[in-house]
Amino acid sequence: MKGHNTAGMLWLIAAVFSAAATLVFRPTDSVWYGITLAGSGVAAAVAVLLWIRPTSSTVGLSTLVGVAWAVMYVILVFDQIEDVQAWTANAFFALLGVAAALIAYRTTRTTSY
Repeated sequence: MKGHNTAGMLWLIAAVFSAAATLVFRPTDSVWYGITLAGSGVAAAVAVLLWIRPTSSTVGLSTLVGVAWAVMYVILVFDQIEDVQAWTANAFFALLGVAAALIAYRTTRTTSY
């Protein structure tokens, strides 16, 4: 149970930081603005689900969102490769999401036996 709380907290941190960075640094890029804000909303929803109902379905959803989150931010890293601060922040956001998904997955694998 503690691992699900940790994963949920990481998802929430990733969602808040991602949304804040989007609102501050991407207001002119409407496509990425919408995509990253939607991703932040989904990440926040996964965080709440991991806290309220940490089932295997929720962990599967966390894994799926983790893969989509990583793909989204890796694409952004390559899209903004010339701006060191932007791609560094994007790589950090990608790692937060992947870490949250892995912790949720690993917690379920160790507690289901």
